[in-house]
Amino acid sequence: MPSFLNAMTRQIPSSSIHAATQQAEAYRREGKKVVIFSIGRPDFDTPAHIKEAAKAALDKGYVHYTPNMGILPLREAVAEHIKRQTGVSYDPKTEVMITCGGQQAILLTMKAVLEPGDEVLLPSPGYGLYYNCAAIADAQVRAYALKAPDFGWGGAEAGERTKMLFINSPHNPTGAVLSKEELGQIADFAKANNLLVVSDEAYDRLLYDGLEHRSIASEPGMRDRTVILGSFSKTYSMTGWRIGYLAGPADDLPRQVEKRRSHPRHGPVAAELRALRQQLRPVGRRGSHDRPAGLR
Repeated sequence: MPSFLNAMTRQIPSSSIHAATQQAEAYRREGKKVVIFSIGRPDFDTPAHIKEAAKAALDKGYVHYTPNMGILPLREAVAEHIKRQTGVSYDPKTEVMITCGGQQAILLTMKAVLEPGDEVLLPSPGYGLYYNCAAIADAQVRAYALKAPDFGWGGAEAGERTKMLFINSPHNPTGAVLSKEELGQIADFAKANNLLVVSDEAYDRLLYDGLEHRSIASEPGMRDRTVILGSFSKTYSMTGWRIGYLAGPADDLPRQVEKRRSHPRHGPVAAELRALRQQLRPVGRRGSHDRPAGLR
């Protein structure tokens, strides 16, 4: 049988995460007891008030196309959330974009910034989809090893074509959280090598043992060379809703990412977005940013 696939498609590695998860689900269907560690899926349901808000929005007719950047009320809520979490301000009209899950935010950022052959620094161990997205972006990977035994920043090497550095804190899969000192070291490295830092903060609310999340965007001189990626999948157990976001500098990065976003052209259903707007309201109002009952 002839193959019609192009070279880029053939070089994309298959997802070991989903392969392992599918095998685990197959064991469950056979009646076996299986605890699945392969995929980042919380063990509680989406909070009831988010589902109720989505149902109410559907009943009100919020079922049509949304703007490519996402509905403005949700972008405003995301900007407020990032400000509360990190102390960094973003303009929701030009610097925040809603995406179809965090994975799309990863790919769109790479496609908007990297030229074919450019290098991206990725953590090892790290989230496997970073590597898949780099292959789709036709970029070269420079893996940097996290420092044992705590999987912290142990340095990296940049080359002439290295353009982007990915960091992930809290880290998937180890749960390690970068300290303020480590963030300062990473900031110095990024500035010395003129790198764009992509900070995956999808797990920013899953913290234990008194650890505190900090964003590298809050380090001196880093706001304008950092893109924050976020997701609602983990904190609110909304893995199937496919809603994420990115926040970047006013150098038109979100607008350039928007141009790349042609498939799918529009964001998640408007009802979903309005439900999340409820969850991201400030403390003291229904849908506060307090942790759901499943997170303790």
